[in-house]
Amino acid sequence: MKKTILSLFVILCASRLVAAISEPDNIIYGRIVIDGALVTAADTTVTVSAVGSSGEIYSTYAMGEDPSTGDFYRLIIPVEAFGPTTVSNVSVIGSSVRVVVKKSSVEVRDYDVTITDRGVVARIDLGGVDDDHDGVPDAWELEHFGNLSTVSATSDFDNDGMIDRDELIAGSDPDDPLSLFRIDDVKSLDDGWCRINWKSAAGRTYKIMTSTNLLSGAWQPMVDGVMATPPANTYEINAGKDAIFFRVYVRDSMTNP
Repeated sequence: MKKTILSLFVILCASRLVAAISEPDNIIYGRIVIDGALVTAADTTVTVSAVGSSGEIYSTYAMGEDPSTGDFYRLIIPVEAFGPTTVSNVSVIGSSVRVVVKKSSVEVRDYDVTITDRGVVARIDLGGVDDDHDGVPDAWELEHFGNLSTVSATSDFDNDGMIDRDELIAGSDPDDPLSLFRIDDVKSLDDGWCRINWKSAAGRTYKIMTSTNLLSGAWQPMVDGVMATPPANTYEINAGKDAIFFRVYVRDSMTNP
């Protein structure tokens, strides 16, 4: 799992004040599983912390402290692009962060995360990663179905033609046949430009591929790293004036680091 950020930082040097451009903090969020059960907002004795290599605490979240977060935890981690930093609660690109889960002040889980990018929002479910070895994270199964036996990586619970592991990656609802990852519309604009619309979900990035011949099977990358703008993304591409086909790939930071 990888993420990063550059926060506004200032440097005092020779009586001059130099300020860098502020960037958004990294945000890690997700569900927690302890002893085979999903942790909820009511479990207020459960806390999650992002801890640096020297024990400095970058961020802490107590379950239920923010009603808008619901049954998810959320860590906001400030990051500077260059180190060393003189601020104790700011991480640096390339550094390792330990995500620690405690219940009633007793540590029950810990995970290592490397800070590698700026301004990333990533879902990381903690605990019970895949205890039943069916190719689908336990937290996702419990969140959507309340058990670990209803779906697997190859099942298609809502019969929409999209297997359940792909629903996980895309961020769609595995219990709703109308919720699936797809291109909704491609519209031709002036001078060879096209506008593409597709369904999107938080924490995902997208890659657009193009081809001029479906029989050849050759696809060329047009753009990568397109950030999600839920519930849908719109992107305009100069595709030229020849016939062209589009394909959109989705990457979920939880299952595709």
